[in-house]
This record gives sequence, structure tokens and C-alpha cells, in this order.
Amino acid sequence: MALKLVLPDESHEEAWKDILAEFKAHGEKPSYGLHMKVSIDEYSLYLKKDHDYRQGINLPEGFPPKTVYFLMEDSSDEIWGHVTIRHFLNDYLKDVGGHIGYDIRPSRRGYGYGTKQLTMALNICRQMGMDEVMIACNSDNSTSAAVIRNNGGKFESVFIEADGTIVERYWISLK
Repeated sequence: MALKLVLPDESHEEAWKDILAEFKAHGEKPSYGLHMKVSIDEYSLYLKKDHDYRQGINLPEGFPPKTVYFLMEDSSDEIWGHVTIRHFLNDYLKDVGGHIGYDIRPSRRGYGYGTKQLTMALNICRQMGMDEVMIACNSDNSTSAAVIRNNGGKFESVFIEADGTIVERYWISLK
């Protein structure tokens, strides 16, 4: 099985709707890079925002440019996950969000796809000229912390958000 990261395009509309529906059916909200605050019937708006954000255009206040990739398997039209690569860190992302955010759809969890997806994303970060990346996860998300550590993540510190959420920060050297 060959996994790949692909930029969203018109051909992914049904797969995108399907993954969003699966998150909803499991009572979960996918990360911002997968929905960008558009409804499930607004894929063309999602693509426009995705394109603009990648180019640094029409970004929400305080957001750096970012590139979203869908994780797919060569012989499938299904989106297995997604990864967002932020082109640089602002003050907020240095504390909480980091360079990379990701999700794996609920039905594909537990098979190592998160680790593989992050490995591929780190290769893209190298190609973008990054020497290191910061990745954060909530302290109660042991699966995400394991994905980060599996990719060489070194724990740096915790940050406590205003609502009391404890966020762990990790750095990964790309040299």
C-alpha cells in the first residue's frame, strides 16, 4: 500500500464530505485545516480558502500562510487523514499550535497512519527549508504525543491555555 499526501482539488469533494461526516458521526470535530469553518455543502469555498491561505491571501487575523494536504492511498478515493503545515510560527503558534496539525479519520486510527503522515509532512517541511518544527498536542492526547515522539519529537515544555487546557510542546530537528 502506497500512501501519499495530495493538495486538495475538485476531485476530492465527495471524499472530503465523507471524512467530515465520519468525524461528526463519531462526535468529533476535525481540526481547522480540514473544515476551515465552511459547511459540508461548501467544498468550492473550502478550496478557495485553501488556495488563498497557501498563498497568504485573505488569512484570518493572526494566521500565517499554511498548506493543507490530504492523506490518501494510491488505489483509494478515500481521504484517510489530513495534515496542515504552517509556513512559520507567530507568537500564539509558538505556544500552542506549532508548525504542523493533523487528523486521521476515526476508522483509520490504530494502524500507524498518523506516524506515516507526519513523516511525509516532515519531508515537505525540509523541502520548504525548515531546520526544525514545533508540534503541540493536548496533554491528554497520548496517541498524538506518540506520533510526535515516533518522528523524533523531543519534549520541550507545557503551556496552559486560558481555559486550563494543558498543551505539550515538542520540537523535531529536520537536519
